Order: sequence, then C-alpha cells, then structure tokens
Amino acid sequence: MAKTDRLILGIGAGFLLVAALCLHSCGGSVVGASCEDGYTACEDGCYLIQQDPKNCGACGKSCGDGLTCVSGRCIEKCADDQTRCDFDCVDTLTDEENCGACGNECPGGQDCLEGRCTLVCDPPKTTCSDECVDLASDPKHCGQCENDCPEDEPFCVSGSCDDACPDWMSVCDGMCVDTYYDPNNCGACGVLCPGVNPLCVGGRCVDECAPPRELCGRLCVDPKSDRSHCGGCDQPCKKGEVCLEGSCELDCKGL
Repeated sequence: MAKTDRLILGIGAGFLLVAALCLHSCGGSVVGASCEDGYTACEDGCYLIQQDPKNCGACGKSCGDGLTCVSGRCIEKCADDQTRCDFDCVDTLTDEENCGACGNECPGGQDCLEGRCTLVCDPPKTTCSDECVDLASDPKHCGQCENDCPEDEPFCVSGSCDDACPDWMSVCDGMCVDTYYDPNNCGACGVLCPGVNPLCVGGRCVDECAPPRELCGRLCVDPKSDRSHCGGCDQPCKKGEVCLEGSCELDCKGL
C-alpha cells in the first residue's frame, strides 16, 4: 500500500473515532462532524443551551444552586405548588393573569379562586352565578340565589317574599329599598352616592356613619332596630318579626 493511501486511511479512521466519541458524550446525536439542529457544539459535547443548566445560554455558563435554565437564562426554580409561566413562578390557583393555566387572564371584576375566574361582589351583595345580587331585597334571589318570589308575593323584604313593601320602604325598580340609607337610591330612586365606599344616611350621601349607626357593607344601620341587621350585620329578622334592642321579636301589632 502506498504511503499516501495509508495516510488517507489513517485520517478517515481518526475522523470516525472522533465522531464516535462525540456521539457518546454529546447531549444530542452527531451528523457528520456537527450537532443536530437546536443543539450547540461545546468542547465536551452538544447541548441545548436554551435549557441546559450547565451550559445556559452559552457553553460553560452554569446556573448555581436553586436556579434552572429557561430560554437561555438562569432563573430561580419554582416551588412545588407553583407553575412556570414564561419567566415567572405563579400559583395558577390564585393568579388573576394565569388562572388555572398560563395566560388565562380573568376579566375585570373577577378574582381567581381555586383556578377559576369568579365574580367577587362587594357586601352586602352576594355572587349568584354571574351576577351580584342583594339577597335581602332582590325578588329574583330572595334569601337565597334560587328563590324567585311568586306573583302573589312579588317583593323581597329582609330575605323573605312579601305581597307589599313596608310603609317605611319605597319601590325602586321592582325592589323594596330604604331611601334613607340605601347608597344606590339615596333620598330617591336611582340616586347613587359617589366614592369607593358610598354611604347614605337620612337620605343624604355622607362620608361616615354617625353613632349609634354602624357600617354594614355599604349601609349605615342601627343594629338595635334594623330588621335586616338586627343585633349585627346580615342578621335579618323573619317575616312577622321586628327588631327591638338588637333582638328579633314577634310583631304583635301585626296580629
């Protein structure tokens, strides 16, 4: 065999040996003398530098303890109860921008509860399906979400269906309201008190409750005499009862 031929065979054998060694040590397989698509050739092998914590973003750039490699950047590892959304660690059970899954943003007025976008209502209103309703006065949801008052008792008073509104209440949009203390109907139907926490006292919008009245949701009430808040907030008296000194008593005058 000629010297030139032996030289060619030696070079070929050496190339195959290098390729075999690289194939054994690289993160990805080798095609010819280069790495597969997506892999980067480093001194000791082929690596996915977008996610390899020992070669993060570049060969030899190692992430420290407690860090991981995401899109070529060393960032903090997420806790067991968190999910990676882009570069952030989030709790998809409570995160309003990633509710239940990355990128699922809750619409305005809704909070993320247990991974679901849920309408959250300001007291004294309650969430019924996709509505905020007042169970004490809404005839479609009287006392509870599913309770629709019948035709012979079309009004809701303190969470109970009735055939008429009490004398001290007014009918506003089909509901019995106290225009003396209702911030949505203050002094007259449809008069809305301004501000984040509007208050209505004596038919006038005010900044705070004056004793002995207390704030219950957005209402100033006297817990000693208010049938809807007798003795404390959201403690309504039953039909046929009145509130006396903070206790629900049978209305003897109505007998």
